[in-house]
Amino acid sequence: MGPSIRRSLTQGGGAQARRQGELVALFSIWQGALYVTSSDTGTFVIEL
Repeated sequence: MGPSIRRSLTQGGGAQARRQGELVALFSIWQGALYVTSSDTGTFVIEL
């Protein structure tokens, strides 16, 4: 999934990861930070 998520982030500013059709994580870029929301780990921010 890595290359397709990276491509979606650079082209559209957001991406989602699915496992067997179920949404498992959302990714978005906003104001120089990567926001990740996951059903397992909650939400966290990575400063870029």
